Amino acid sequence: MIAIAFRFLAGRYHATPWGHHVNEGLVEWPPSPYRLLRALVATHYRDPERLPEPLVRSTLLQIGGLPLYALPATTEGHTRHYMPVDGGARTLVFDAFVATDGGAGGLARPDGQGELVAVWPDAELAADERRVLTELCHRVGYLGRAESWAEARLLDGYDGPIHARPARADGAEDDRDRNVRLLALLDVNEYAAWRAGFMEGQRREKKRVEPPLDLWGVLGSDIALIQKEGWRVPPGTRWIAYRVAPTDLARNVRRSSVTALELPTFARFAIASRVLPRLSTALSVAERLRATLVKCSNGSPVFAGHESDGAALQGHQHAFYLPTDDDGDGRIDHVAVWADGGFDEYAISALQKVRRVWGSEGHDLHLVLIGLGRPEDYGGHTRGGAATAIAGTSRRWRSVTPFILTRHPKRRRGAWQDTAEDQVRRACEQLVGVAPAEVGRTTGDERPNAWRGFYLQRKRGSGARASNQPYGFRLSFDVPVTGPIALGYGAHFGLGQFVAIADES
Repeated sequence: MIAIAFRFLAGRYHATPWGHHVNEGLVEWPPSPYRLLRALVATHYRDPERLPEPLVRSTLLQIGGLPLYALPATTEGHTRHYMPVDGGARTLVFDAFVATDGGAGGLARPDGQGELVAVWPDAELAADERRVLTELCHRVGYLGRAESWAEARLLDGYDGPIHARPARADGAEDDRDRNVRLLALLDVNEYAAWRAGFMEGQRREKKRVEPPLDLWGVLGSDIALIQKEGWRVPPGTRWIAYRVAPTDLARNVRRSSVTALELPTFARFAIASRVLPRLSTALSVAERLRATLVKCSNGSPVFAGHESDGAALQGHQHAFYLPTDDDGDGRIDHVAVWADGGFDEYAISALQKVRRVWGSEGHDLHLVLIGLGRPEDYGGHTRGGAATAIAGTSRRWRSVTPFILTRHPKRRRGAWQDTAEDQVRRACEQLVGVAPAEVGRTTGDERPNAWRGFYLQRKRGSGARASNQPYGFRLSFDVPVTGPIALGYGAHFGLGQFVAIADES
């Protein structure tokens, strides 16, 4: 057995998965087998007093197989900052990371409990190879990007829990686990056979590309050159599916550390995708996020909207799923999950597990939890994602997604009852606690196609609903109120949303 333990000194691990951009907000966790090997090769080349290269080669090829991983407790985070570029302009950098237990930024843990451990159960080293690997581990300064300060040590053995392993071919896995794809090396014979076939094909090509001669060359390849030559993955590597058990940092927080008065009620996700969905698909995006959170939380009532016996929750205390277009380009770039009753530690754990939501036409939505608190912490009118107007505080509000009636208006004794305006006032009283002083339809409703293209009916589930006629409104309150405000049919799934309008000073 070979086991290497890594500890992240700043409590953070930064690493962008192969094929993705840093601003997509994705983190490769656990580190791929390919990344672990390249980190050790890099330590060899950085040291002027290098170890004997043939011995380093034979040592590292012993751990070229698929490791098992023991993972520290983690949670996801990110920073946003502007970087200067040529010409004096600035570009916004979205830097996602995994915060690990046991680092300088984490909780104090007993020795070894905050470490990432990679284990190769069937690998064996000779005495001189073990000395070489011990020295290589001692020289490691970071793992992932350069800001992921780390130290590594070769263990004498490991008999603790395993949290990540290659997925089983029969698919028999724990439903709570998540799938990740990690890059790993081919074995020596596989690479030799692949390279021979590739070079045979290159004889008929005008522009020839030659992969490295062997796996040692693969590990020492220049990534910039690999990308320039157009390789979809580095030559000599393959994607391996791993199953990762949950190890959320929230699971290690004592129950007594969060009281009912301190429960967060508002979670905010940033969305990354090759094609961001249009705001008109808000209902569909919200339904898919709800399904994901119900699965991650094992059917928690706050996400499902009903108890385990099927009894519906009353009073709008369960989650609203509110996709938003915070930069005003007509596409969904964030989604908020708001539950006035609050998220307990198990709901928080489920929120932290969400990584991806199925997207139409193969464009999956990658989600990063960027905020967890209360609506007033994230309300504002700025553009670019730093704040969201659905959680603003104002006396004036306007529709941003269509309002759908829950009851049919009726004409009795010559007067209309249950009009759209009546239903808006009543819904505001139930949700906000105060009725608006004025309710006026937006001028856009005078056009027959004002809300053209919006999804107006849930694919699953029910809910009181009168017709497909969409409405938009402007609301004026006597006092400032704090959002979110979502009213009418489908309000828990992105319909009937209002945004705060900045009050005039």
